[in-house]
Amino acid sequence: MPAGQLIVFDKAKLNFLNATNLLNPANAFSGTLHAGTYAPAVGTNEVYADATGELATGFGYTAGGLALAGVALTLIPAQTISSITFAGAVATLTTGAAHGLSTGHVVTVAGTTSALYSGTFTITVTTATAFTYTMTGTPAANATVVGSYGGVIKFTCSNLVWTASGGSIPAWRTMVVRASGTLNAKVGPLVGYLLGDSTNIDVPATTTGNTLTVSPSASGLISAT
Repeated sequence: MPAGQLIVFDKAKLNFLNATNLLNPANAFSGTLHAGTYAPAVGTNEVYADATGELATGFGYTAGGLALAGVALTLIPAQTISSITFAGAVATLTTGAAHGLSTGHVVTVAGTTSALYSGTFTITVTTATAFTYTMTGTPAANATVVGSYGGVIKFTCSNLVWTASGGSIPAWRTMVVRASGTLNAKVGPLVGYLLGDSTNIDVPATTTGNTLTVSPSASGLISAT
């Protein structure tokens, strides 16, 4: 199943910037599956022990989760803007070279005229050199000063795959990502979580012989501008 980006725990944001060095791709990371009894507390959950309701070992799932493979922290550098045009409140930004972004990335545009073209927006990629975003209003004309936009940092990994064997992997609702081991005296510091179903209901059990695949968003588990 395709997944959106992680909802990042507040304390993880602090741990990105202090000695915990949480998003260092040299760290080991794991993803764990949790039943609907776990209600993530974004403001207070910080370590693995805070994430209750994990599925028990059995039938293709192992408590402690699955190690993330292909972990990478990359910079997608900004490109020169060739033009910004509009259709109603939707802006189309065209770059002079391939931008390398994906739909769902958040981009900050600055220094434009009209100022409506500037701000922080979630984008939709339309071509290798263009993306659109929705402004807060409708400008009077295409941008006469196109300004610039900031590069995007992307944290990502390969698909996570569990195979049900000898029985069903039970229904689950939340996947939690953490750094394995101890960092800055924090045991299993959490990074964030995502819902298996965007409507916040359980993902049904995976029956014997079938695979459960969680595919990270093309825009990464986390992206920041």
